[in-house]
Parts: sequence; C-alpha cells; structure tokens
Amino acid sequence: MERGRQRPGVVRVIGWLSILFAVWSILTTGWLWFANRMLVPRVEKLMASMPDDFLRLWNPMFEVHTRLQHHYSLLMSLQTALALVVLVAGVEFLRARSWARTALEASYWLTLAYWVAFDVFLVAYALRMPAEGGGAALTSGRVYLLGAATMATLTWGVPIGIIIHFLRGKTVREAVS
Repeated sequence: MERGRQRPGVVRVIGWLSILFAVWSILTTGWLWFANRMLVPRVEKLMASMPDDFLRLWNPMFEVHTRLQHHYSLLMSLQTALALVVLVAGVEFLRARSWARTALEASYWLTLAYWVAFDVFLVAYALRMPAEGGGAALTSGRVYLLGAATMATLTWGVPIGIIIHFLRGKTVREAVS
C-alpha cells in the first residue's frame, strides 16, 4: 500500500476482528484443555455413584464426550495452531500484506467448515438422545442441543460468512495487493 494512503475501513475491521478472534480462541482453548484435564476425571468418579435410572439417561450423552476425549488434545492443538495462524495473518493483514488475505480467507473457510460440522454433530446427537419416557418427544436435552446448534450458527457461522464475503471482495483485494 502506498505511503499516506488510508486503508479501507473493512480492512481495519477484518484485521482487528481476526486478532480478537485468535486471542479469544487461544484463551478459551487453554481453559477448555485445563477443564478437560481436571474436571472430566472427577465427573467420571461422580457418575459411578449415581443411581441406575439416572445413568440410563446420562450414559448415551456422556458416551460421545468420552469418545472425543481420546482426541481432545489433538483437537485443541489444531485449534490453537489455527488461532496462531489467524493472529499472525491478522497483524500482517493490517500491514496490507497480500498473503495475509489469502491466509485469512483459507482460515475462515476452514473455521466455517468446522462450525457447520459441529452444528450437524449437535443436531444428529440431539436426535439420537433417548426421549424421556420413550418416544421421539422433544426433551430438554434435545431442545438445549438444537438451540446450541442454532446459536453457534448465528454467533459464528454468519459473521464468518460475512468476513469471507468481504475478504473476497474487490475493495479488500485492491487494498492489500
């Protein structure tokens, strides 16, 4: 970018949002890793002392978490690595480096794919949950998971889609070329 020429506002907004998203992701991933390592073993001990009726409802829900547990460190490492890429690319995007636009776009597409897969997982999981008293009735657990999928889409999917739209736009491409 030529000296003295102002960056478009959309470049500043995307750059700073990327930095904030990356820092937020690194902090929450650290907290989730800590919580997973410290709290899950305690929950498993607590579950051993629960009555059978409760366990019949809980076990199908906890089973998926237990399966994911085996891959949790890998998933958290990948999320942290992606956040570091977005952090560096966000800073360099503010400096109008063209490679940073490409790195951000690729990172946001990957993140969008993750959120879509997560939403599909939540919906499929909610539909697998045993209904209270049998049948296919909407249970509080199902409603919660379907609500979580909707909120994830609105909170992350829509803004990421908007960012991708602007990253691919002419204004941004010209500003960082």
